[in-house]
Amino acid sequence: MGVPNKQIGWSNESNLLWDIVNKISQLTKVTSKISISGGSGVQTVTGNVVDNTDPVNPVVTADSTIQVTSVTVLTSAFSLVSGLYEASISNANILATSIVEVIPANASYTVVRDAEFLPQTDSSAGAVKIYCVNLPASDIVVTLNITNP
Repeated sequence: MGVPNKQIGWSNESNLLWDIVNKISQLTKVTSKISISGGSGVQTVTGNVVDNTDPVNPVVTADSTIQVTSVTVLTSAFSLVSGLYEASISNANILATSIVEVIPANASYTVVRDAEFLPQTDSSAGAVKIYCVNLPASDIVVTLNITNP
């Protein structure tokens, strides 16, 4: 639930409480458009240890989750390695210890199905690798859920 609008006629105490709730709401969730390698997307950051003083470049540390939507993975990003096609998706918020979920958009379903995408992902600092059996016939759009324990 969002923070309600400030109302005329509220007491000083009510106005102060509204200001506090509004600031907490701003600090616990930030949405901003950013440039992502391999595409662009909307980044949402939530967590206990997130510094959102700069909403374009939030500082993400422990116990946080970042969601990056509308990331395009180009067909040209895939290469055949040891019998599987793999592509790397870059994002500066991925830490060496991050758990990254890569969720294909519904519009990419047919391409993902035909390419036989595999459930395993491999994360390293700054990137996550995805795998498939066949080369995708076209670009796919994914959402990244990045959890930093």
